[in-house]
Amino acid sequence: MPKALIACFENWDTLQEIPFVVHTGGYTVDVYCSKHSWLLAGSYYHKWIESNNENRQHYISELIRLSHNYDWVIPGDETVLLMLNASITDTADFLRVMPMVQPGNRALIGSKSGLSDFCKNHQILSPIYHVYGETPDWEEAIRGMHYPVLIKPDEGYGGGGIIKCADAKAVFDALDTIAHKHHLVVQEFITGKDIGIEAFFKNGELIVYNAADIVRYFDTSFSFTTARYYYKDYEIENFLRDIGRKIGIHGFASIQLIQDNATNAFLMIEADLRPNFWVPYGRFANADFAEAIKIFSGSRTTPMDLTPGKRVKVALFYRDLIRAFNKKDVKTFAKWLFNYKGFWRFIPTYDKKLFKRLLKELFVKKVLKRLSV
Repeated sequence: MPKALIACFENWDTLQEIPFVVHTGGYTVDVYCSKHSWLLAGSYYHKWIESNNENRQHYISELIRLSHNYDWVIPGDETVLLMLNASITDTADFLRVMPMVQPGNRALIGSKSGLSDFCKNHQILSPIYHVYGETPDWEEAIRGMHYPVLIKPDEGYGGGGIIKCADAKAVFDALDTIAHKHHLVVQEFITGKDIGIEAFFKNGELIVYNAADIVRYFDTSFSFTTARYYYKDYEIENFLRDIGRKIGIHGFASIQLIQDNATNAFLMIEADLRPNFWVPYGRFANADFAEAIKIFSGSRTTPMDLTPGKRVKVALFYRDLIRAFNKKDVKTFAKWLFNYKGFWRFIPTYDKKLFKRLLKELFVKKVLKRLSV
């Protein structure tokens, strides 16, 4: 049985079901993380290797050392990817631990300016942008943009730090309030439909994907999502095949496109080379990532079926309920309470350990928090 190592540095709840998916895909799964990690919330890992998160250099050097013992290394969060990308100088190490088979494209990993530059240089549609400290005639360039625009931190994630500006004055005023401007991206805001995508590649070739229209955001439209309508689309599939080959993606990718209302064209907004919260839910919408992993390892030879079919609504049990609590959204809470259209199938009851942890987080801690107020 091949062995996989999932590594995380941050305590992201995003990863709670990823060991289940990789295990079901035929791998023995070990996890490299701190004792606080959500990777330990479930039952589908074989061995926990405790990391020293107090020393980042030690964390990375140990991860690279461990990687020699595994068939597949999965960097699970943005911080791990950024630290690895900043530290690795050996090409063999890069190819062994990073989700990319073309090291020459590494500048786009975890970097909004890097991704924008890559799209521009490889004829991939993306919004017009300028990078602080790189664009010549900066003030003139900002004044010449179509408004509104978004200011984005280069290494931000989850929608954090994004500022929407209606005119050039608002951009300059906002920049005055930001201490660390290095590689800030000012990007034209596109009015259109957000499309969330999970995809899986091997050596740049697309194996499976799921595209989604957004039903509910956790907070603003820049935050993560809690309910989606999933579907397949040949034009999106071709877009993904193109970027997969150009980037050289090898493993998971969490991608965001926007379909421009004015032109109907798809534009690249984000490409994070890691798994996200939605990956395990692909099995409910004709995109079983565990089966894709079998193709990745060579244990399955039959291609995945990417034929477009009906749209499927999927919701995240944990995050959607937290959102309902926070927003006092009685309608959404009732859907979960009364199993509206089979919502209960999205509850991870297959893993008793994880299910108990989620119930504790959702209800016990919530009640205790209220009692302490």
